[in-house]
Amino acid sequence: MLASIPMFTDDVFGHGLGADQAPPIDFAGMLVTVSTMMDPSDITVGEVDRANLQIRFFDQGTDTNLESVTYRVQVFQAGELLAREIFYDLDGELNVQIRPQGQCFEPEPWRCTIYQGARDPITGGLYAQGSGIPVIQGPIFTKGGLYNISVVIEGATSPKTLVAEPLVFDTFVSIAQDQLFSIPEATAEIPVMIKTYYDDVSDFKFKKSDKSISFKMPFDWDPDYIDLVAVVHEEIRVPKSYEPYSADNDFVGYVDGIEVDNRALLVDPYSSETENIIHFLVTGNELKRINEELGISHHAKKDMFFELVPKGKTTENGFSTTFENGYKASVLWKQAYGAGTVIPFQITFFDNNGELVKDINYAILVKDPTGEVIYQNLGDETKPYRGVKASEGIDTQQIYIQSEGIHSMSLALTGTGITEWESFVISETQFEIGKSGELSVKTSIPDWIKNNAGWWADGLIDDNSFVSGLQWLISSGIMTLTQETAEPELEVQSVDLTISSSPILEKYFAKYVDVFGVPIYATSDVPDDKVLHAANVLAQYLDNDTDGIPDNPLVVEKIKANDGGIPLFSEPDVDDDILYTANDEYTEYCWVALYQDETNPRNQFDASLEEILHMITSCGYANAYPDVFGEHEDSLIAEYMDNARGGFFDQVPSSYPAGAWYSYDDYTCEYECMITEYFYWTMTSILGAQEDRFDEIGHEWKLNTKEKVMETDPDIYNLLTDPQYKLPTILPDGNY
Repeated sequence: MLASIPMFTDDVFGHGLGADQAPPIDFAGMLVTVSTMMDPSDITVGEVDRANLQIRFFDQGTDTNLESVTYRVQVFQAGELLAREIFYDLDGELNVQIRPQGQCFEPEPWRCTIYQGARDPITGGLYAQGSGIPVIQGPIFTKGGLYNISVVIEGATSPKTLVAEPLVFDTFVSIAQDQLFSIPEATAEIPVMIKTYYDDVSDFKFKKSDKSISFKMPFDWDPDYIDLVAVVHEEIRVPKSYEPYSADNDFVGYVDGIEVDNRALLVDPYSSETENIIHFLVTGNELKRINEELGISHHAKKDMFFELVPKGKTTENGFSTTFENGYKASVLWKQAYGAGTVIPFQITFFDNNGELVKDINYAILVKDPTGEVIYQNLGDETKPYRGVKASEGIDTQQIYIQSEGIHSMSLALTGTGITEWESFVISETQFEIGKSGELSVKTSIPDWIKNNAGWWADGLIDDNSFVSGLQWLISSGIMTLTQETAEPELEVQSVDLTISSSPILEKYFAKYVDVFGVPIYATSDVPDDKVLHAANVLAQYLDNDTDGIPDNPLVVEKIKANDGGIPLFSEPDVDDDILYTANDEYTEYCWVALYQDETNPRNQFDASLEEILHMITSCGYANAYPDVFGEHEDSLIAEYMDNARGGFFDQVPSSYPAGAWYSYDDYTCEYECMITEYFYWTMTSILGAQEDRFDEIGHEWKLNTKEKVMETDPDIYNLLTDPQYKLPTILPDGNY
């Protein structure tokens, strides 16, 4: 079991990436601070036309926001003022939309910046009104590099209360910029993209003798400045087809001629299908080491020189492990390392969709074959988060392994960015360390698995407990299963339809698709491509891993038992007669209607993602797991929904409490319906369907990304990613 992680006090803070927290200041008997957070957190110049800047003013000791705050926000880049404005916020969490706008020819760039939003009559500050938030539009984030967001607190606790002395907090965020170069080879020019998070790079060179690349970047090596730097991040992207920079090569990196620690050089073959990405992540401590090694004359230097040298093929040992929330980690180390050496373990973190988890925080503990703890890293106590940060989802831990044999590694995920999760998720895996140069990694079966098997055989535990052990073996890669399956037919048919042996529905629907026994009906005037698209989306939801078998057969059986299905109409006006007549005369169908214009429309949101999911959750999950997903007051999801709405409301209230992130406003939707919608919003936000829709949906649903759901509503996130319920992990795209 992982050792407990102590509560940290925050004394020193660094800057960079998409979130930062300033050092705390004593105010009215509290230690208060300001955090800034960008959404999206990783911004590249030219790729976004707007971003959300969240500024939070809070008591660090209690993690509680101060209310009625007047902010003066200033944005600087390379010493130039880009924006300066006063804002007011009631709950201590200010959200401002940043809209980058180029083509500023003023000698003072701040003169190009304009501001939009309602003004508070007392403070004169811009504030959020209704679903609208203040806007800053100007030459901000139009160039890559480090941006200083300076926040001055001029009032707090009341719009009329001014602080005796304004409280000044400086935070920093990094904006990436792509720069394209090339490697001149005999047969072709090999494109190389450098994504810089600090400043423009120049003097790109390629050395044919060792296939190395180099470049430089402006940088101030003054020790006082380096004290402020958390990390210098440069990203080198090379086509996977270019063999010298393939992912199975070893690399050495240099800064100003000094070899960087292997933890500062990370190879990422996962994030791109076409490119391998090599990261220079040079920490402040590493910069100090380089400065000290090169001597005092180096302090006056005003640029940084990078070199990356490929060293040929390498062979790796490794294992994978799965966390309680479905996340996974891959742990690799070079075959050249073994017992009696310091082994660099490269740890890579993936989410439920197999994507890298950027900016993840974790803790690690390793035990030797005797069970003795030989290594643990719980993070830096001076940071505003617990654990070790893997900013790109990849990190390296250097651990001395004395003896051969079976060791165990415990990993705990503690949060993302500067946000700490309410509860940590943990994995523990056993692995074998052999001699240096030996390719032999065995993962032993834990004692609890062996015990479970014996107890199950003796009838002392139930089937579910035994199956959970088998699932662990499969997820850990110890056991593999192969299975031949057949894919269901997804073909539009013009047939005489019958439901429960009744032929009457053929007068309503001319087209029918059977998806694992769950029907898609359509009237004759609905185009076939619309019917097929809906059928594909349904199939993807039910069989998310596309192995030809429903992921959760119980849910499918409940849908069929409740006569669930999707009727597809050309327009809303034609559905009433069909829906109500069929229900009144024959049976109470569990139907959710869909219309052709909203099904896979051009340049609009695909409503089939919503309506089909509504049918699956209402007809299937609510009946398969009534205590968990039941559409009634006493279910677990109802409890989470009421928390998201700020209280219990059996009908849509006239207004929701401040701080509610789910504020459904359709008065025709009663309590059961609101649960259905809450299920939809959370599930599709986790799957990425709502990422670009905040302006459209923010009045009703504020957690439009997986990260927001994870951080603000962790209970529902953990529930919907619990592998036992077999909910989708990949968003359907209509291509099954």
